[in-house]
Amino acid sequence: MPPAPLPAETGEGYRRLLAAALAGDRDAVREAAIAAGFLGEAAVLQHRALVDRMIDVILAELAKPGPFDFGDRAFVGVLREQGTEIARDRDTWHLPPIDTLFVQRKISGTALLAARLKARVDIRTMVAAYCDGVPS
Repeated sequence: MPPAPLPAETGEGYRRLLAAALAGDRDAVREAAIAAGFLGEAAVLQHRALVDRMIDVILAELAKPGPFDFGDRAFVGVLREQGTEIARDRDTWHLPPIDTLFVQRKISGTALLAARLKARVDIRTMVAAYCDGVPS
């Protein structure tokens, strides 16, 4: 039996999040992450400065010139440490929509494989083509 198609709103949520990231717009990334269900509003309200620092780390990595170097994982430890601090606050725990979790699992697996292969990929061009015409 083939898998069910991905709901349009899930794809749209990813497009808006990626378009905001390409634009380097921290506020738009945060809002798109909440709208798509990646982040819960309670976590953002309670840990806004930490969430913004995490977004800044990701935006800085995406803004580097040239292909994205999946083999350079220096920033991952920083994100893990910051994310752990948020995760300790059980009052702000949030479960993303199941379709988002399934897509994220595929993206994470692809990123882990790329890291193992030390792949260098022009992520900005790929993402820009995917986000073409999507307002951030």
